Amino acid sequence: MSSISHDLRTPLNGLMILLRCLEGTPGFNKALSKKFIQPSLHCAAYLLNLINDILDYTQVNFNEELRVVHEPVNIRKILNKVIVLLEMKAKMKNIELVMDYDPDIPEVFNTDPRRLK
Repeated sequence: MSSISHDLRTPLNGLMILLRCLEGTPGFNKALSKKFIQPSLHCAAYLLNLINDILDYTQVNFNEELRVVHEPVNIRKILNKVIVLLEMKAKMKNIELVMDYDPDIPEVFNTDPRRLK
């Protein structure tokens, strides 16, 4: 499993680099970038996180330590990224996607941002 996960990361990282290059190309349409490139980058990053989770799981199975990061995280920013991931699929199904949160809940707290996503 660990070997397969490592093999998946290489082409995925290549895809992410190409998307970032396309996004940074002078004169590239910003609206197209926001509509297609940025969601693609978010999806690729999410997939990369899943692959990293698989690697972590295999380490735990071999009695190695699980790496957990505790750092200040803005929950609203993470929720907005999740919304971007789900928004395209919701639009394809004519579903309105609405994010609602309690303003009394603190925006920033300590957690592992990768695991939270």
